[in-house]
Amino acid sequence: MKKILMVFILITLSNVPLNYVKAIDSDLANGIEFQKNVKEEIQLYESFMFDLYQDEIFNAIMDYYKSEKVIGYELPNWEQNDIVSITTGHEKDMSYIVKITLIPTNNKNDYLGVDTLYFAVEPDRFKNDADLSKEYPPVKLIKYDHKKQLGK
Repeated sequence: MKKILMVFILITLSNVPLNYVKAIDSDLANGIEFQKNVKEEIQLYESFMFDLYQDEIFNAIMDYYKSEKVIGYELPNWEQNDIVSITTGHEKDMSYIVKITLIPTNNKNDYLGVDTLYFAVEPDRFKNDADLSKEYPPVKLIKYDHKKQLGK
């Protein structure tokens, strides 16, 4: 009985990803609407990049503010700042440089400044084994630029 139940569970679980893929294919066939508004497209791009590099971003902030109790960050006004930018790499071992601007906050909800982080990124290294990633990481912080900001 346990074997039958186990087989049933495995079959049920294996259909979940297939059904998800079918739903995506159906959406594509029906025409997914992509953003046509430049402002919305920029904000989606920025959100995507922050989600993609959230661990690296937060580790860099924590390393910089060792004595502060940083709990997160906010984004500056996008119309006055390039929040996320990307260019081809100038480092000999990295393909891209990603520049991210943010405002770290502490546990008192104070702004700690406007910080710009520069990451060297090599996408091919994401698919390599863990041993190689330790010696040659796919993402590496190359510069942390801090500017003071007055109060909140």
